[in-house]
Amino acid sequence: MKQKSLLLIDDDQDFLETMSYELEPLGFKTKMANSASAALEIVNKTQETFHYIVVDLRMGNESGLDLLENLRSRQPHAMITMLTAYGSIATTVEAMKRGCDNYLQKPCSIQELLAALQISDEDKSEAKENIPATSEEIPDLYRKEREYIDFVLKLKKGNISHAAKALGIKRQSLQRKLKKFIPKN
Repeated sequence: MKQKSLLLIDDDQDFLETMSYELEPLGFKTKMANSASAALEIVNKTQETFHYIVVDLRMGNESGLDLLENLRSRQPHAMITMLTAYGSIATTVEAMKRGCDNYLQKPCSIQELLAALQISDEDKSEAKENIPATSEEIPDLYRKEREYIDFVLKLKKGNISHAAKALGIKRQSLQRKLKKFIPKN
């Protein structure tokens, strides 16, 4: 499988490293930038074509919105996703006008980000139809937690001790969480 190149842009270095760590085993070749100027330097110097770009809305005193048009002109075929903890309808609309393909609210799961990154132009209309209409269709927090635990376990090749360490919990706590999950039929 050919790796897909991904540029991560965020002022939170821990977030960048965590996302890179989680995405690289899934087939992404990641580059990281912790500011708008660093991102433009990477895009201009490497002349690399990125398949995906994930950019934060607020990076210190810089705005990811201001960066979008430059990224879109330099990387016209990249799937650009904006992540933000400060989302609003106005910024969503503005981001889309400036060339953003997807807009996600932080915190988002790695599964939500992967879903946003893999949406092609043909699938965009289907994705809008798949948005849950009622709260019954939205997975509960417990299910989300279990899905994330399963994801980490898969990354750690089923090793409970390594997965617990990656999750920041004790091995016994992880085992209890795994035992109490009963799937709904």
